[in-house]
Amino acid sequence: SIPFEEWPEEIQKGHIYNPEEAEALLDAAGYPRDADGIRFKTKLMHLERFDLNYAELAASYWKKIGVDVEVEVTPAAAWGPRRKAQEYEMTSNDTAYAVSMQWAVSIMSGFTTDGVNSSVNDPTYDAMHAAAAAATTVEERNRLVPDLVMYALEQYWTIYGHLLPQFSVNQPWLIGYNGEMI
Repeated sequence: SIPFEEWPEEIQKGHIYNPEEAEALLDAAGYPRDADGIRFKTKLMHLERFDLNYAELAASYWKKIGVDVEVEVTPAAAWGPRRKAQEYEMTSNDTAYAVSMQWAVSIMSGFTTDGVNSSVNDPTYDAMHAAAAAATTVEERNRLVPDLVMYALEQYWTIYGHLLPQFSVNQPWLIGYNGEMI
């Protein structure tokens, strides 16, 4: 992963909480506040196993800039198919990721045109991802992945939150599993 402090300043600027700038962008995009102070309403399809407090906190930030976000807690059995079919307005994910450059290519495949659950269609990104995935050495992949990550961040396809603590509970009869999550 690439620490926020190492991102280019212009990319950092776009990922810092700045309600005044957000208000200006929404105004410029043609979403003025109505008499009730709301620009528009939307729903966040939130996977029930993830921390609801975090989703509600994010919705409160959106509310401050005039976007009324209803958090729709969704069971996993419905969340997966709806996400795959892109039947949502906004959707949550579990957390930001702190991973190696090797693993980043796999995670970043979600933004490719044919990626699982992807609503992105960007030939430039697809080519960058294909090159990183085809890298034959660790050094080559470590050189390509930062550009891939920064390109995705510049597109604002997702808003990353902070890393959240996670846990896994397993039964003692589960043999050969050591808590691996990814």
